[in-house]
Amino acid sequence: MQQISDALGIDITTFSRQIKALEDKGLIERRAHPKDRRIFTLSLSPEGKRIKGRIDSEMNQYLGRILMQMSSFEQETVIHAVTLLNESLSKVGGACPRGDTCKVQRGKGRERNG
Repeated sequence: MQQISDALGIDITTFSRQIKALEDKGLIERRAHPKDRRIFTLSLSPEGKRIKGRIDSEMNQYLGRILMQMSSFEQETVIHAVTLLNESLSKVGGACPRGDTCKVQRGKGRERNG
């Protein structure tokens, strides 16, 4: 959890409280690793996935409306810039650069699965 909170720029205590709140609301699930109980997997619950899908859809519609206000050249420029940013983020990594499941480990030797 420390690695993810660092990647997000969030204090570990704040991050831990946020994870607990999401878990209490049934939006994420926590599963212990079968071979190492210090490692656990956080993943979106079915309800969390449903809400994520709704947010994704709403954001895509919103961004589509914004792009519609731009010329073709401006749209291409923005899309190119966002593509470059996304590629750079993938190269340096992040909390969960791909998918919606992250493995984290308490204590030293933290592990990430993205």
